[in-house]
Amino acid sequence: MEVNDATGSVADSMNAHILAQEITARNLANVATPGFKRNVALFEASSAGGDAETRPALSAVRVDLSPSSLLPTGGTLDFAIEGQGFFTVASPDGLRYTRNGQFRLNENRVLVTQNGSPVLGENGEIQIPDGTDLVTVSRDGELRAGEAVIGRFQITKFERPELLRQTGNCEFVDTGSAVPSAAASYAIHQGFLESSNVQPVVELVRMIASLRDYEACARSLRSIEDSANKLYAWARA
Repeated sequence: MEVNDATGSVADSMNAHILAQEITARNLANVATPGFKRNVALFEASSAGGDAETRPALSAVRVDLSPSSLLPTGGTLDFAIEGQGFFTVASPDGLRYTRNGQFRLNENRVLVTQNGSPVLGENGEIQIPDGTDLVTVSRDGELRAGEAVIGRFQITKFERPELLRQTGNCEFVDTGSAVPSAAASYAIHQGFLESSNVQPVVELVRMIASLRDYEACARSLRSIEDSANKLYAWARA
C-alpha cells in the first residue's frame, strides 16, 4: 500500500469516528426529550481505487424505533402511545409523525405540538371549546370536553416504519417508502409521556470506545507520516 493510500485510509477511519461521535452526542443531548428515538450509525467498508484496500464509510443513519417506558406527568395535555403508531401532525412542510405527546393549546384553542403545529384528529384539527378546562381521552384516543366528544386522535401506523426519516422536534416524515397501513394496535394514556429510548450508559461507552479508536488512528497517521519523512530524507541523502 502506498503512503498516500495508507494515510487516506486512516483519515477515512478518523472521519467515520467523528461522525459516530456526532450521532452519539445527539443521542445524549436528547436523553430527556419525550418520544426521542436514538440514532444508529451504520458503516460499511468501501473499496478505494479498485484495489484490495477498504475504507470505512457511513452507509446510513437508522433510527431505533423501539418503544420506551411511559413516565407519569399528570399533565392534562400530555399523552403517550402504548403500542404501535404515531400522532399525526400538520406541520408547515406537510404531514409529520411523532411519539412525543407533549401538547398545548394555541391562541385559537387548537391542540398543537410544542413548536405550534396542529395535532390532527380523524376529522382534522382538534379544537377545545371555550370555557372547557377538563379534557379527557379514552384508551382508543377519543377526546372529550366534559361530556361532549370533540375528536379522536389520528394515529398512523406504517408497514415499514424504519424507512421514516427523522426531521427534528422528534418528528418523522414519510418519503414514500414507509407506507401507511391499517389501524394500529395501541392505547392512549393521558397524563403520561413516552421517555427517550436513549440509554446514557450505553451511549457513553460507545463514545469512549470511538474516541479511543480515533486516537489510535491519529497515532497511526503520525507514525506513517514520520516513516514517510524518514524515507524521503534517506532517498535525498
